[in-house]
Amino acid sequence: EFSRSDIEQSLTNRFEEQVKKHSANIAVKSRAHGWSYKELNERANRIARSVLAASGAAEERVALLFAHDAPMIAGMLGVLKAGKTYVPLDPSYPVERLSQLLGDAQATTLLTNEANLELARKLTGVRVLNVDTLDSSIPSRDLNLRIDPSSLAYILYTSGSTGRPKGVMQNHRNVLHFIRAYTNNLHVDAGDRLTLLSSYCFDAAVMDIYGALLNGATLYPLDIKEDGFGGLCETLSEQGITIYHSTPTVYRYFVNEMQGRNPTVKEGAGGVSVLGTLPDGRVSAVRLVVLGGEEVTPSDVELYQNNFADDCLLVNGLGPTESTVSLQYFIDKQTAISGTRVPVGYPVDATEVSLISNAGKRTEMYGEIAIKSEHVALGYWRNAKTTDAAFGGNPTVREGATRIYRTGDMGRRLADGSIVFAGRKDLQVKIRGVRVEPGEVESALRNLPGVGECVVVAAANGSNDRRLVAYVVPRQGESLVTSDLRSCLQERLPDYLVPSAFVVLDELPLTSSGKLNRRALPAPEISDRNVELTGAAPRTPTEKLLAE
Repeated sequence: EFSRSDIEQSLTNRFEEQVKKHSANIAVKSRAHGWSYKELNERANRIARSVLAASGAAEERVALLFAHDAPMIAGMLGVLKAGKTYVPLDPSYPVERLSQLLGDAQATTLLTNEANLELARKLTGVRVLNVDTLDSSIPSRDLNLRIDPSSLAYILYTSGSTGRPKGVMQNHRNVLHFIRAYTNNLHVDAGDRLTLLSSYCFDAAVMDIYGALLNGATLYPLDIKEDGFGGLCETLSEQGITIYHSTPTVYRYFVNEMQGRNPTVKEGAGGVSVLGTLPDGRVSAVRLVVLGGEEVTPSDVELYQNNFADDCLLVNGLGPTESTVSLQYFIDKQTAISGTRVPVGYPVDATEVSLISNAGKRTEMYGEIAIKSEHVALGYWRNAKTTDAAFGGNPTVREGATRIYRTGDMGRRLADGSIVFAGRKDLQVKIRGVRVEPGEVESALRNLPGVGECVVVAAANGSNDRRLVAYVVPRQGESLVTSDLRSCLQERLPDYLVPSAFVVLDELPLTSSGKLNRRALPAPEISDRNVELTGAAPRTPTEKLLAE
């Protein structure tokens, strides 16, 4: 049991307690690494001492540039043990994007390894520390620094509507609160084996990483881009994964891959089998399927009910980066979903969820989902205006009372008190489980040569998955080549922000009031001569996911 008092410490104190209890247990396991709690702790301690030697004792931000594997975990813990704040960076991002994030975070040190050293050296204005060349004589014992629970733990960047990413700040106490809720509600213990599929730049990874390491469990980082869904299936089967966590999109491809691998497809009360570990072929070890980051559909529930063991549960929920774990909904094999939407559930401990009207007043049935808790994010790094808009100015919150975060998600309350997601209040969308502001893509587009006007929207493809579509109007006398637009954006934005389709128009449709008429935009058809999708047609489930 993770008690309420357990959040009044640092993340590293809790981790070091697990090291004492489970020193020989495997903490992180991947194809390349298999580190025990003792080994991971010693690596993190050496990194912490190196960070302190390089940057001193002052509180500051340390950027991390690692691939999706065990070294990034050691880097995160090392920065925290040094009493500093980590800012994760994805090596797949363009140099321009990495430089933008580094500059905004005002990071003074960049922690990386040999594999990413060349990329790290392209980023100026920051000292680079290579963890692969640390002096072996650096002591590996615990530092025992006193780190206050209110100290900033990390800054995670999300998409921003102005073209400037927003850095969400969380302290140790808040993260421990989320992990406490996750641990107690899911009954995570040292015998569990958790997947890590999300990039460490996003809050979904926070739950997996600390959900495992603060409970003595084993974490399995898997890079789907590298290993494919076949590698995911093999790991699930061979390693006995007990808690599977991903976006619904990844989950659908994963289940489809498992079904394709099963040589004996069996119909009956258990549905279609996917793995021959039970008599009817269903997955036996997985006890929890946790989905988030996108809307879960009734068909996702059917996939779970047909393909996993009878005692396995499906967990749906809602928790933006600003609050991580806010609502949860547990589904078993007997649960019947009425209607077209799956509930995101009920508030977790120490959290109150309200529905707020456009006028800022509470409503009972339908409104914007607002999360009231002392554990919502501290705000957005160096962005007071956006912080005030998202976290303040609500008349339902008394001065000095627990703060409220207005999510921008619309919700509807059901008769049983649970909440269902009812779309976004603004135009922000989720693409592959990552929150995206189309305005950020529009801002990048407008800076490209030849682009006059543009708008970016999300559209569903034939598989009902969301994708970005860019509508562009060339400047007077200019012509646009959509493949050039794509190439330019790929140099400036992460893959998930690059539109899947481009439509060139003579002008953007307007309403009678002179505003953009989004409903009048032509539907993007692959056969339309104005739409260009580059590259060969995807062949495997992995290629299809990455192409959408």
